[in-house]
Amino acid sequence: MNEDLLEKDKIDKLKDSFIKKKDHLKKEFYKYHKAIKTCKNISETSDEFLKELFSCFAKKNKKVSRSISICAVGGYGRKQLAPFSDLDLLFLYSNEVNIKEVEEFIQFLVYPLWDLQLKVGYAVRSEKEAIDLSIKDHVIKTSMLDARFICGSKKLFKDTIHKFSSEVRISGYDLLKDKISERKEKLVDLGYDYFRNEPNIKESEGSLRDINLIFWAQKIFTISKRKQTSKLLTRNEKKKLSESLEFLLLVRCFLHYEARRSCDKLTFDFQHQISKIIFSRKTKNKGLQGSVEKMMRNYFFQIRKTKNLAQIIVRLIKENFEQNTHITS
Repeated sequence: MNEDLLEKDKIDKLKDSFIKKKDHLKKEFYKYHKAIKTCKNISETSDEFLKELFSCFAKKNKKVSRSISICAVGGYGRKQLAPFSDLDLLFLYSNEVNIKEVEEFIQFLVYPLWDLQLKVGYAVRSEKEAIDLSIKDHVIKTSMLDARFICGSKKLFKDTIHKFSSEVRISGYDLLKDKISERKEKLVDLGYDYFRNEPNIKESEGSLRDINLIFWAQKIFTISKRKQTSKLLTRNEKKKLSESLEFLLLVRCFLHYEARRSCDKLTFDFQHQISKIIFSRKTKNKGLQGSVEKMMRNYFFQIRKTKNLAQIIVRLIKENFEQNTHITS
């Protein structure tokens, strides 16, 4: 058997193993209903698969593998990867390789992911491009806040993040203002009614986007070495935030699994399906409608908490940063 066939055989086995592991995680989720743990496990299982693919490529081209860094961004970077969410990646490369070599590497890595029908979103940037673009575009800067090293050159990743953090210390407050304005505009575009009957688990007010905003604020405070970082949220508020995240991810994971695709709108049909799974045993005497009502009461309770915590964070941002035009270390 020649090298190409051996390589294909190994990658096929890796794909089979990845599918089995994800099927196991699904069974575990339906049995125990642990959402944060499930999303973390899906993220780490994806990490393992990418590391194995990278290892296959490194044997073919050691020079390129030493000059490239694969990073998870977005929800994947936060280890909150839902079952059918996009696999968002950032490929960093150093000046030691040319773009053609980088493209060859990305094709090698991405094709097996596409074969598995995974939705892959990725950006390819040199270290300089990653920093320069993040300065110009607050969306890119936000993705860099979420960036997490998976494999490749750890030094390249650390150097890039170090330079990025230096930039955040200067312009962190501006980024937070941009994110708050962006969030307000998004809610206006959605025409969101706080008590909408078919809410969007990801985008609606008090949803996962507001939890992300809190996460980014904490990250910026930490990078900026603000003394107030520990005071952003009390221990009780952090507990409330974790409870809300667990519930929202619980519903989101069920939405994905039941729809068999990426889906974040909690329609009436899904309310019946999911509430029956989660609450039916606890509401035996009240029937299916009782399960739906219990789930939706819990949903509105959780997003109320998240909405209030987001408002607290916005207020604290203004109190702690408004006096200075820029954040300084």
